[in-house]
Amino acid sequence: MGRRGSARALRVALLGIFAVLAPLLSSASGRYDPRLRFQTIVTARFDIHFHQGEEAQARRLAMLAETIAADLDGTLGPPSGRVQVILVNQSDISNGWATPMPFNTIEISAAAPGGTSLIGNTDDWLRLVFAHEYTHIVHLSRGQGWIGGLRRVLGRMPLLYPNLYLPAWQIEGLAVHQESALTGQGRVPDRNFRAIAGVAASAGRFEPLDRANGGLVPWPSGHTPYVYGAFFHEFLAARYGARPDTTLGPMRTKWDGLVLDYSVAFPFSDNLVGGTSYQFALGAQVGGGALEVGVRSLGTLDAGTA
Repeated sequence: MGRRGSARALRVALLGIFAVLAPLLSSASGRYDPRLRFQTIVTARFDIHFHQGEEAQARRLAMLAETIAADLDGTLGPPSGRVQVILVNQSDISNGWATPMPFNTIEISAAAPGGTSLIGNTDDWLRLVFAHEYTHIVHLSRGQGWIGGLRRVLGRMPLLYPNLYLPAWQIEGLAVHQESALTGQGRVPDRNFRAIAGVAASAGRFEPLDRANGGLVPWPSGHTPYVYGAFFHEFLAARYGARPDTTLGPMRTKWDGLVLDYSVAFPFSDNLVGGTSYQFALGAQVGGGALEVGVRSLGTLDAGTA
């Protein structure tokens, strides 16, 4: 191939790379209104990023974050590294999300939900949503033993964050359980949220495990992993007197923080809960063995509170 052919091949390769990266770059650059000008409040554990008009909320969030982190660190432990928190008010949708990749990041919408929303059982939206999302950061960033050693060498590779690959009902269930445990409000005591599982219990028609894990189109649709996961964790705490975060999370002292096999072993029916028993096998086959947890039905749920 001559010089002209090599230059042409290089141009084609560069155009190909640009075609792949352009949507990603445009999506990242377009996430926030370009008119927003962000500033940062630095605390012991967090960097709180906020834009004009939200300074008062951001300062309050900074205090709430440190308080909630001090409480949660006593059970789940601290996350790996500082946490970036973005407070943004550019939508009427009340929401939040969190990820440990590539950095520990939480985004919170400043718009509070209405009282009829399934996430509206609170008089302090910032406290509730931060408790939920910070639980995700602590849980999903967990890594101990040789997993932590590999991270120090190889960096923040997704494969070195094994809790990212846990079932959705466990990830969201733990966060919903903790949001209510830390605030006394949230979804667990909410009568509308409890009614979803209560109706299923009364009818004896619980969702199978695969449907409880997400992707369900009919009602309760996207709420399913939150409902089943939350009450599964509540059940473990009530039935066995154990903290769900240490029962199901890789916090056990003999674990390396790696979950190689997470599966339902030997089910006696196809329901997650509801009059039958299960053995949940959590595999940490390297260095520690597997933990088996036997569970029974939640039974009929009480009415809860408004």
